[in-house]
This record gives sequence, structure tokens and C-alpha cells, in this order.
Amino acid sequence: MPASSLTVRRVKSFVVDAENKPGVLAQYLKGLRDNGVKLKGLWGFATMGGNAKIHCIPEDEAKFRQACQKMGREPRERISFSVTGEDRVGALCELLEKVAAANISFNALDAISSGTMFGAYIWGDRTNSEALGKTLGV
Repeated sequence: MPASSLTVRRVKSFVVDAENKPGVLAQYLKGLRDNGVKLKGLWGFATMGGNAKIHCIPEDEAKFRQACQKMGREPRERISFSVTGEDRVGALCELLEKVAAANISFNALDAISSGTMFGAYIWGDRTNSEALGKTLGV
């Protein structure tokens, strides 16, 4: 599948600092649920020193920010890129080769397939998100 048949969109993602201990993510998600926040994407992972990061891509940014405020959390906004398309062998290769040819690195990529479709999120860093977006065509 050529990269042109992929759908690439610029999206806002948010990072929330948390403690790396049992139940923290469940409690955070309960707070989002109780405030009617629907997520398009969620990642939670441990970092150093007993800390963790929760990355969210909310469907409704304002509702997400209000819920975080009620829970005493301060999310930091990031730019991410959503990629979707038909799942097949090498579906992301042409797109990633284009990024490599532009000599742009990125912080992370997460991808998953379901049935005949796949989805991925790509995160640049604060200094190259604009260049990454331009290379991705958004």
C-alpha cells in the first residue's frame, strides 16, 4: 500500500505524570469515565524513580481538560500523528522511509491491527513536530 493511501492526521495528545504503583491507572481512568471522557488512545508506562506517564488522546479535549482539573492532574499537550489504513505486510514502510529520507527522528510509534485495518500513532519531539508533520503530509 503506498503511503498516499494512508490517512494521516495531526492530533493533540496529552501526558499526565503519575506514581508507578498499583491502582493509579485504574483510578485515573475511573475519573475520566465518571466525567464522560472518551479516549481514542491510551498508553501507560513506568519511568524512572517510581514514576509513570499516562498518554491520552481524548475525543473531546475540553471535557478531558475539565476532568483532569477535577482530579488535580495537569496534562501537558503534545502533537501526535494518527495513521490509519488497510493492514498488510509493510503497510508503514513507505511512510517511515519518507521520514528517514527527510532525516527526521521521532520519539515513539505505536501500531496495532484489527481485522483488515491498522492504526498507528507517531510522536515527534518538541523541536521537530512541525517538520515531521510536513513530511507526513499534514
